[in-house]
Amino acid sequence: MDGIYECFRLDAPKSARSLVPQRHNPGGRLSYSFTIESLGSDVHYIALSYVWGAPKTPKSILLEGFPFPVTQNLLYALQMTENAIRQDGHDASEPPLIWADQLCINQNDNAEKSVQIAQMGELYAKAQKVFICLGNSKTAHDAAHLITKVNQRICKDKIRYGIISDIPEPSLSDCDCDCNSYNCFNWDALRELLEQPWFTRLWVVQEAGLAKHAIALYGGYSFEWTSLMRLLAWISVSGGNLRRHYQLSGWAVHQLRVLFSQDARDEPDNSRRYNFLDLIAHAASSFNATNPRDYIYAFFGHPSGTLQSVGIMSQPPLIEPNYAATEEDVFVQFGLELLRISRQPHLLSCVNHEYLPGSPGSESTQPGSDLHRAEIPSWCPRWNHIPLGGGRLADESYGYPFQAATSMEFHFRHAPGDRLVVRGFSYDAVADTFACLDELDDIPVKESDPSDVRKMAKFIKIAFLCCLVLDKTKESLSSSDYSTAQIIASFATTTIARPLHYEKYRLLSNFVPNVYEAQHISPNGSMQITDTYKAVLSRLAGHCQEMNVGPPDRYLPRFMAGVDDVFVERRLFLSL
Repeated sequence: MDGIYECFRLDAPKSARSLVPQRHNPGGRLSYSFTIESLGSDVHYIALSYVWGAPKTPKSILLEGFPFPVTQNLLYALQMTENAIRQDGHDASEPPLIWADQLCINQNDNAEKSVQIAQMGELYAKAQKVFICLGNSKTAHDAAHLITKVNQRICKDKIRYGIISDIPEPSLSDCDCDCNSYNCFNWDALRELLEQPWFTRLWVVQEAGLAKHAIALYGGYSFEWTSLMRLLAWISVSGGNLRRHYQLSGWAVHQLRVLFSQDARDEPDNSRRYNFLDLIAHAASSFNATNPRDYIYAFFGHPSGTLQSVGIMSQPPLIEPNYAATEEDVFVQFGLELLRISRQPHLLSCVNHEYLPGSPGSESTQPGSDLHRAEIPSWCPRWNHIPLGGGRLADESYGYPFQAATSMEFHFRHAPGDRLVVRGFSYDAVADTFACLDELDDIPVKESDPSDVRKMAKFIKIAFLCCLVLDKTKESLSSSDYSTAQIIASFATTTIARPLHYEKYRLLSNFVPNVYEAQHISPNGSMQITDTYKAVLSRLAGHCQEMNVGPPDRYLPRFMAGVDDVFVERRLFLSL
């Protein structure tokens, strides 16, 4: 097999192999020849995005006239591609070129892989089309029909309401399944589509995100990729009750387009701007990769994955891909370069060396794997482990760090033994720490209970922590230092961990009514509150009665939106 690649060496810079379909297939097998093209030339080709699949039962095609093994998934992707090309009416005498990484890169040559991986972003960005091969399903017709029809309704609603987030949420009470009801569609088929292995694969983030024209191939059907992205944006916001009722996933998939496409980032529905650190931190909790190095290499096509803060394709990546290097060297080199370029310590908030069972990519962290044995320095994240909390700290990623010191300028140096030496500053003294939310006694809630009951169960635990902080603060400080209202307002501000666009005491008016509501919840089988929680809520409500606050607003929804980011595996502390 290597002999075929030797005849088509990639010696010229910015060059790549492509497949030329052969229309005279002996025995009906798919047959291809190689051609070498320059990425700088005006060449038309189709790039494939697919899941490799298990190599245990390989199939074969003809490559340069010789049998060549491919995975079952690639064979099916090539067959779907051939069908789509014929349906497009391409002249059989001049079929378009095809690029598929499993064939067009010599997988036994680490040096070639490193060079080709570095330019994969450019390969997908310059492709005339990217075919996203999702696999096959008996419900493919229903899924394609749903995507097309619901998209038509979303587009009409956008004309009327302006942006997706302003479209009224549809009601699930309409169950007559007529043509005007969302219930007339097979939402289970959409869930099955979103559960296809393609949506858990790490490389798809770049492959779909950079495509200028992406088409999804599913079973014998095809649809525009932007249609699925628009649908997922809608069910993530205005179609939330449908998403919850039918247990639909897809928020992370929708972000593919927002993360990589300038047009999508400019849309009014997508105000969030992720940078490279956000991207790889979230990928660790959402996608799988067999090779741990790919948790870094798979994103070098992102505009922020280059040496300049404003990335363009011609610039080099943060580090050069090198599959001959150890995972330890790759992780350390990348970490140091990111610290140097960003001039911020935010990388350190992603550190996690503890294996989290069931996490994506866990197959490469099992005992016996290279990365399990690798001695990764304590300051360096293992990118195939979920960062604690599932991502970066909210105040960092939103760009509003706390600045309690006179200078927040970050300095570091790389010392022998892969030690990281950073310059610190005196921030404050920690007087006390408190339990994690998960360490407090659970409040039993039935699975069938409405979401507002489950939200209140979490809030009761937060109110319990608030009372502990209040008691400890009053014990440590004189009564003239801070009022009860100031302490509770500071606590409420911390739990949201976001900048406030109104005065602090307005937030207090949002927090206090939730304390009263929690205090007066009657035991009805939905929630079983212990006497300890009841006593603390009563005491805290007594403190709140002393306060003159305005009308309630939206503290609880704001808090619940960020509670997993702020409190998972983290503790509140009191500084004096």
